[in-house]
Amino acid sequence: AAVNYAYGKGMTIVWASNDFESADHTDGMYYANVWPGNSVTGDHSTRSGATCPPAPNSNDAFCAFVESNNSFRSRSSLTSYGPHSLFSVPNNDGSTSTGTPTNAGVAALVVAEGKAAAARNAISAPLSSNEVRQVVRASATPITNPCPSGEFCFAGPAGAGFNIQYGYGRPNLTAAADLIDANHIPAYANLNSPNWYKLYDPTRDTYVNVSADVRAPRASSYTWKLQYGIGPQPLDTAWHTFASGSGTSAATVTRSLGLSNIPTSFWNAAYTIDPNTRLSIEQYDVTIRVQVFANGDTTDSWAKGEDRRAIHVHHDAAISTGIPIDLGSSGDASPTLADIEGRGWLDAVVPTSDGSVHAIRPDGKEAPGFPVHTDPAIGMTASYANNYLNDPTWANNVVPRPRDPIFSTAAVGDLHASVTGALDIVASTAAGFTYAWDGAGHRLAGFPVLNGTPAQFGMSVPPPHTPYSFEPENYTAASPVLAHLISSSNPEMDIIQAAGDNHVYAWRPNGTSVPGWPVNVNVPPSGVSGGGTQRTHDSKIVPTPATVDINADGIPDVVVGIDDTILGASNSTSNPPVTAFILAFDGRGTSAPNGGLLSGYPAKIQGLIQGYGVAQDFVTQGVESPAVYTDPANGPTAVVNANLFFPYTVKLSTGTASSSPFAATTIPAAPAGEACPTPGSVPPTFPGPCALVQFTTSASLGKLASSAATPDVFQMGS
Repeated sequence: AAVNYAYGKGMTIVWASNDFESADHTDGMYYANVWPGNSVTGDHSTRSGATCPPAPNSNDAFCAFVESNNSFRSRSSLTSYGPHSLFSVPNNDGSTSTGTPTNAGVAALVVAEGKAAAARNAISAPLSSNEVRQVVRASATPITNPCPSGEFCFAGPAGAGFNIQYGYGRPNLTAAADLIDANHIPAYANLNSPNWYKLYDPTRDTYVNVSADVRAPRASSYTWKLQYGIGPQPLDTAWHTFASGSGTSAATVTRSLGLSNIPTSFWNAAYTIDPNTRLSIEQYDVTIRVQVFANGDTTDSWAKGEDRRAIHVHHDAAISTGIPIDLGSSGDASPTLADIEGRGWLDAVVPTSDGSVHAIRPDGKEAPGFPVHTDPAIGMTASYANNYLNDPTWANNVVPRPRDPIFSTAAVGDLHASVTGALDIVASTAAGFTYAWDGAGHRLAGFPVLNGTPAQFGMSVPPPHTPYSFEPENYTAASPVLAHLISSSNPEMDIIQAAGDNHVYAWRPNGTSVPGWPVNVNVPPSGVSGGGTQRTHDSKIVPTPATVDINADGIPDVVVGIDDTILGASNSTSNPPVTAFILAFDGRGTSAPNGGLLSGYPAKIQGLIQGYGVAQDFVTQGVESPAVYTDPANGPTAVVNANLFFPYTVKLSTGTASSSPFAATTIPAAPAGEACPTPGSVPPTFPGPCALVQFTTSASLGKLASSAATPDVFQMGS
């Protein structure tokens, strides 16, 4: 709603996608009416200013190309791709983080030129947000095969005016300005539906409703057509028109695309993976586009306005009836499966970033009483002194007021130890609140509770200058954990919540604090050697805690990873070794000695590098969530890794990490023709078997063989 509101007000919105050289269907690649932030470089090896090596190792044919570094026509391996790519902009490091503001700069300059042209009466009025996009599209330089013979670069198909690697190509601001000054403004074309990437099953769905806004405000008339093409990047000759018309004023046209037009051999084909074309995730794409021609002019390219979307058309017999479900919001949290209705089946408990918690039955329907919702976001709360309700947009609900988002997985358990075993649901929010509901969707008395203090909602602007340290705030990223902290004989479950203000909180089922809690995790590390001396501290505790009885007193203790690190050699973020930490607290909290911190802690976990001071600080600092088990020889044991390194085991009774990490897992060497050379290698070289490094992931434990003494460890790597 906010994106559409801004777009309607004439805003051009540029939104980051990702830096992971992957097909991306999130954020900037998902929302309509936004520009994703894609980048091009000279070639992959010139990312971040790499240069050719000196003779005799140089290769003149390659070096002349990459050293010039002014073509900037090869998609960087540090940016995403897909059918929502629009424009690819040049920059030195090739990241989405740099491509996003560069794209915004392109849009801003075109907006400015439109205003200047209107001021000198070259055009009748400044450009709308749609016209800004159309002008950049009409003047962009297409990119298909950007590198000289022998140089491996990402390529698009010849004969397609759009491809998933580069979108419409590289913006040409001089050409864009020339179009504006000549009053050659393309027609307005904007698809309203279907939604990006929506799945249609031809065995259940018969057609796709397509709606588009069409007009040519700077011409006396226009013609329009709706088309579809098979795949994410159809050739210019492979489009099929299924509706057309003309008009003299703005209109919204709605037509249906019959799915019988899509060959069964396409939508019923087995899924395949092709590492060279990077089309695997788009295998079942059907692309829909609208084209509008000012004054019916199909000859001059500048007269055409265009918009496009990709949908998935596929039948998978394994997908349950009623699934997939459009939740209407981002599902950042993993689902939790539990029989919250007591009917002998598992419901999927799914929190979403609009502050909802869904409970979805196996048939795709919501359980009675769901979804449930959090309260309005703190800025929408009248009792908060710095709220935004004086703004008429919010005050008059022009844009729906947001609720407090939920990003972490819900915990499910019988908080009150009921006779029936009825389950309750616990979830925590971005503003630091913890909520609890019963299995019928009723909010439990005493909730929500704040993991923090009201004063932390009003942080100073600008914030205090505290180098290498992030200020406390009311925030939760970790999932809540349920455990019996009062005593082993008390059947009620308590709620453990890591927070954003250097504390781990614990709450009773009635919303009161567990005696001895919260505990303070801001523990200065000591005795660190092998790297640098500079500590970086983040008050946010992002990892989810784990519980296990370490000291054998019958009460679970709490193991928590923190986002603190000691920088690597020369106090550099890019030099190893980085040292990260986990803590363990007595289940009695501060009622136990030493503020509850168990002897031997902080435990030190070696890392490789860290990303302090970057947008991803919360996933590149500290450790990931620990996973715990009981080892027959060492007792309670944790498996944990610092971000960007391999996992270690930690003997929790002493806080002693294993002397070496788990062995690296490797993936095979890149196949012949692979378009991703080693960054910084000029002439480009291609990697052999690659070691997977654990990044933003945590271990899962389980026994493949039930007779095994210890569990197996499963963890994703990058």
